[in-house]
Amino acid sequence: MTHQPWPVRPRTSWVVTAVLLAVSGAGGLALGVATLQTDGAGLLLVGSPLLIVVAALVYLSRARRPGTAGQAVREVAELGERGLVFAYSRALGWAYVVAGAYCLLFFGLIAAGGLAAGVGGGGDVVLVAAALLVVGYLSWCAVDLVRGRLGPGLVALTPSGTYHRSWALHSYLPWDDVVDVVPGDARGPLVQVIAAANTTGWVRRTSSTWRQAELAYAPHLVVQGRFLAADPALLYRAVCDYRDQRVD
Repeated sequence: MTHQPWPVRPRTSWVVTAVLLAVSGAGGLALGVATLQTDGAGLLLVGSPLLIVVAALVYLSRARRPGTAGQAVREVAELGERGLVFAYSRALGWAYVVAGAYCLLFFGLIAAGGLAAGVGGGGDVVLVAAALLVVGYLSWCAVDLVRGRLGPGLVALTPSGTYHRSWALHSYLPWDDVVDVVPGDARGPLVQVIAAANTTGWVRRTSSTWRQAELAYAPHLVVQGRFLAADPALLYRAVCDYRDQRVD
């Protein structure tokens, strides 16, 4: 199999975006402290950290320069095999948890405050209703997280095939059904393992709370490289090497 050149180049625009969000959040906090006695100080003190959390998410998922960490040879419980495992970034996973928890607190306070004060005009109704919807959605995510249906995943290369456990999606493709491995760039690096037309591989969604872009590629197995702890180019080369060994 011919190895194609890795097409993805770092985008400095994401670094700039993360820095601007972080600076805006820090500035909002400073302004809130400076105007502590005014009516808008509370909103600044509670809302500004959201910008800092979003900045961390942007950096970790879009601007972070991955290294070689997150790789290990170990047992893959779902398959009952040992394999080379590329884990998702733990820092990114925790950032999503912190962001979700903070948003749940933030919008929960808005909803509780609006209900306690009594909903007045139409604007208040819309605000409280929107806050309740966000609280409901985040609570659903929290339940699926506790149940193990939602969470950071991994990619495992085993003697029998490739297994991908994403945030809310599990997929598997045996090596005998792999016809090609293609690198890509769709708003971030992709590793696409192309399946044969009559593949015995499978794709299973575990939760409806998370938008899984990989579903659009089924039955092919696709990994969004920005979620990995290691450089996705390393995963691409490893999948190619495993496939080449099977062909040889």
